[in-house]
Amino acid sequence: MQIMILEDDTWIADLLKQIVLKIRPHAEVECFTSVATARVAWQTTPYTLLISDWNLPGESGMVLLEEIRKQGSNVPIMVVTGRCDRDSVLQVRRLRVNAFINKPFKVPKLIEQLESLLPEEGEVPLPAVDPELDFLKHLQDIQASELDLPLLDASQKLLELHLQGEQLDIRALIAQFQHDSALCARLLAVANSPLYKTSNIPCNSLYEALQLLGVNTSLNLALALCLKRACQLRSGVLRLYAEVHLEESEHLCEHVRQLALSLKLQPWAYQSAALLHRMGELCVLQQAQSWEDLGHSVSDNQVLEAMDKYSRDFACSLKEKWHLPMAVREMIGAVYGLPVNNVKRELFVMRLAALELSSEPSFKELNRLRHLLGLPEVAPPVASETAASPAVDQPSEPAPG
Repeated sequence: MQIMILEDDTWIADLLKQIVLKIRPHAEVECFTSVATARVAWQTTPYTLLISDWNLPGESGMVLLEEIRKQGSNVPIMVVTGRCDRDSVLQVRRLRVNAFINKPFKVPKLIEQLESLLPEEGEVPLPAVDPELDFLKHLQDIQASELDLPLLDASQKLLELHLQGEQLDIRALIAQFQHDSALCARLLAVANSPLYKTSNIPCNSLYEALQLLGVNTSLNLALALCLKRACQLRSGVLRLYAEVHLEESEHLCEHVRQLALSLKLQPWAYQSAALLHRMGELCVLQQAQSWEDLGHSVSDNQVLEAMDKYSRDFACSLKEKWHLPMAVREMIGAVYGLPVNNVKRELFVMRLAALELSSEPSFKELNRLRHLLGLPEVAPPVASETAASPAVDQPSEPAPG
């Protein structure tokens, strides 16, 4: 079956698409942002369902609906809109619209409506698996549109309870947002997009994004990730790899928070940057899960090689794709090193936090940064006499690697 979504807000369009695919996993879903492009597609494609916004740039979504009904088409139509006045409802009735959903909509209610409008799927055979295909070569051709981050198990469970109709503890969900890099990145991206940004001041932290977007929009954005199968790590091995990087992000997040507070700085942007500094590695793991879902196998060596080879490139692609603010990008970069001639205090803070958590920090650089930030210098630990003298039955030089 083929589904058309006509919605100029790409984030809401993605949520609607994920809802459809959750209900009918093998549906072909096409998203359009204007009546003009949707009209051309409608003339050549036998769509099973149309989901349309009302207010669109240029022509209204109602224009296309009127044309479809004048052609005698009985294809089910769902209108998703912020308009709920009497005249709008009467106009929708005249066009024989099958479902009318107000924004911001409740996802469980929307799922219930779509279940009644979508026909049942028949058996779809699984695609044949080519054993010659290689995971690392596959990653070379990945488009930025296919990249994402895996959702934490705890976030997934909370959101699934909501989808099952249970009352969601909003405070618990917002607290969970602070630990989930996928949710943090998604909310930052939306808060800085043209449709949601309310000023020229960039939104640099999860806290600011939550304030700007509000609870309902933030919840719907989280649900879009929950519904997206590719954003769930089901392989036990991949989950173990993810836990390592998530734990490092958590440690840095807490350490840079304490450091910022000690310097009397607001910690929110620092925490968000710390939470996202392993996004490249997590993105590779998400791709490995998608590869396994297609029926392929991925070895430990391939996963490690892929993270080593593609983490940096994928992180850069995600930052561009989501239009993350430059301040956030720079703070993430500072975890790994400072740009030449840097004079930005926030980058000194990020770099210092990362060095203080390093197992082998450069104490020269560490104390230089502490001095620049007005903090007392620290002395490197003195090696004990026992540690300095190698044991008889151990090699006097460290083994390579």
